[in-house]
Amino acid sequence: MSNQKISIIAIVKNEGEYIAEWIEYHKIIGFNHFYIYDDNSTDNINEILKPYVSSGIATYDIAVKDGDLYTQMQTYQLAVDTYGLSNDYMIGLDIDEFIVLRKHCNIQEFLYNLRQQTDFSQLLIPWMLFGTSGHKTKPNGLVIENFLYRNRFGANGTKPIFVPIKLTGPLYYPHFIQNIAGNTVDEHGNIIDVPKYKYGDTNDKFIANHRTGRNLVYSNDLIAINHYRLKSLQEFKDKAKAQSENHPTHKNFRQKKENIQKYLDENDKNEVLDTCLLPFVEQIKHNIAQRSKH
Repeated sequence: MSNQKISIIAIVKNEGEYIAEWIEYHKIIGFNHFYIYDDNSTDNINEILKPYVSSGIATYDIAVKDGDLYTQMQTYQLAVDTYGLSNDYMIGLDIDEFIVLRKHCNIQEFLYNLRQQTDFSQLLIPWMLFGTSGHKTKPNGLVIENFLYRNRFGANGTKPIFVPIKLTGPLYYPHFIQNIAGNTVDEHGNIIDVPKYKYGDTNDKFIANHRTGRNLVYSNDLIAINHYRLKSLQEFKDKAKAQSENHPTHKNFRQKKENIQKYLDENDKNEVLDTCLLPFVEQIKHNIAQRSKH
């Protein structure tokens, strides 16, 4: 069980102040390696990543740039093509997404137990969307200790953890994989039918399947993703502005910046106190402090 190689792919842009917490947390729960692709950051993230790279925990590279849209999937594809054969499982996550295990000690144990129940090629993990928790500006401390309130019913999104050698074609979409041989399952091993579409489909078909595909899974008794999409009000505004400037033709980013209050009304839900990650705070802080000494 402990010999499984389970890695995360991430694309970063000016997220140096958050990435150490994110890596240390996921390392604690059993992820082996982090493939970090930089999208033209101008902060000090490369310096922060140096101890992780030198110790073999992380690989640092440059994100794929091909125009303005969908470089995320092209970069994920590069990671899978380059490193897929050396991994049993991979998942693409953003730095504001933290995998939560409700009843297992680590991701190794969870995936091992799930595979004893059913053979699968990808597991869809649902989001739990966290709000601002009333913070107007960036608070001191870790993300997971400051933002403790989330929506009640989960969010319209999943991320797949998948077996890379089972891929049968290119990656099209971050929320599930269409081109994969074998079963797609939820946390209990229930088989899920994944919509079949790709970028380039007619707009109506894309939108219909996009909405269907993002709502495939809501069960989160065993595993979920805490999605800290907003953080504080100021952090959200700064991020929306940066996304719009970096991707001027991206409709979603442009609308988010232009309609900040509407976006907050729809997403800043602080309905449930969720302290499930607080037990990790002191260990993460200790690990970051120790690593900074080397």
